[in-house]
Amino acid sequence: MPADLIARLRQTPATGEASRAMGEASDRIEADARLLWGVVHNIKGERGKPRWSAVREAVGCGSGVAAELCRRFAADPDATWEGRRGWVPDMGGRP
Repeated sequence: MPADLIARLRQTPATGEASRAMGEASDRIEADARLLWGVVHNIKGERGKPRWSAVREAVGCGSGVAAELCRRFAADPDATWEGRRGWVPDMGGRP
């Protein structure tokens, strides 16, 4: 390989399209995180059902992923929706 080609390849990640693409990917990841935060914190569920259940239905993922999204964005995945009272923390005393 010619030396000038090697030098250009070494410079590519720091400048040019590769750097711009990495910046755009970072921007998309940040936008996705903000969108998911909004889903987790603004969703309303069915009365008596846990938050992870509402997130699961809204995002279209499994229960484990939904619960992890809740934890990732500092929301109690086991809190239940109680209408006007909003999300009520699970106290562990299920009948």
